[in-house]
Amino acid sequence: MYCSQCGNQVPKDARYCPQCKARQELDIIPTKVQTPEVRKWRAQYRGRKLGNLLVSIIALIILFTANKQVPDVPVFATMSSDTSYIVAQNQTETVICSTEGEWCAIDTPYALLYNAEHTKMAYIDKDQELYYMDGVEPAFIDDYVLRAKLSFDGNTLVYQRLDEEGESELCICLLPSKSIERINIDNCSDFLLSSDGRSVAYLEGDTRIPGTLSLWQHGRNPREIAGKVSSVLSVTDGGTLLFYIKDNSELCSYSWEREQMLASISGEIRYLLNETQTEILYTNDQSTYYYTAPMSEAVRLTGVKGTLFFSANTNEIIYPQSEIGTILGRRTLKNRTFVTYDDKNHFYKIYQLDRDGKEAELLLKTSAL
Repeated sequence: MYCSQCGNQVPKDARYCPQCKARQELDIIPTKVQTPEVRKWRAQYRGRKLGNLLVSIIALIILFTANKQVPDVPVFATMSSDTSYIVAQNQTETVICSTEGEWCAIDTPYALLYNAEHTKMAYIDKDQELYYMDGVEPAFIDDYVLRAKLSFDGNTLVYQRLDEEGESELCICLLPSKSIERINIDNCSDFLLSSDGRSVAYLEGDTRIPGTLSLWQHGRNPREIAGKVSSVLSVTDGGTLLFYIKDNSELCSYSWEREQMLASISGEIRYLLNETQTEILYTNDQSTYYYTAPMSEAVRLTGVKGTLFFSANTNEIIYPQSEIGTILGRRTLKNRTFVTYDDKNHFYKIYQLDRDGKEAELLLKTSAL
């Protein structure tokens, strides 16, 4: 396949072009309609013959699963242990084990989704079917799913899919009741959800040019927020505050029916949010800025250089918000540590933001973390 933007060849099923980094849209071909019983059988039992035994991995799985029998795992498997699940997978098949000793085997999914604490899981399989893990029982949610996100608290799934006529729609699914609300939407280039998943900020338009930013909340009609928006960074519970970028040149906020330009930017920014998504720490042109409402503009942290890397508190929850942003599982970013990386000199620097969010103290400079 070839990139829709630059025309270079990209690997099959690649989400982004390796040359220009443009998002690639997947061609979804609807398959034969399947009954819930068939879907359940396919999700739970297809692929339980997993090949040759890898003793070390099986021993670790059995340790965590109270010595219950689990299937063989091939030698080239990869494995991760999470708070409530252990996942062992190869290129074609995946075993999901709970710490209570239950397990299931599925085809290796197109996407695995976790909540912030990795205690809840969902996945999109290779047939574009979306499932929620109720323990280790795959619960079917919807089909023809293009992409999905699990909320910070794990109680909501938001996803984009094709309906029976091939039209795009955006869906909010409340878990575990599986209550689904849907809206029709054309050319959704991006969407983000609040921590509770009940507020969704989404962009309509071509991925290559700024589009229209709208806000959709569970039980309400969508409403337009702003035009010429390049990317959306965050939305709070209740939709009371949004951060986004306009025309690739302005960081803006929207609160109480009012848009505010916070700072001029150039190029890509990296950013860190607090759990409620009311504070933002970001880097632009090797400088770092901090903002929280109701400040009139973002504050440049004097002396802080480099690109924002991540929070330095390894015991804290780090939840991916996008390819360039994360949410820190803390109520505030003030008095927290963060890391920047100096591309030119190849140094990491660890800083601590003060209690006012106006200055940062250098704690450590190192060539390795």
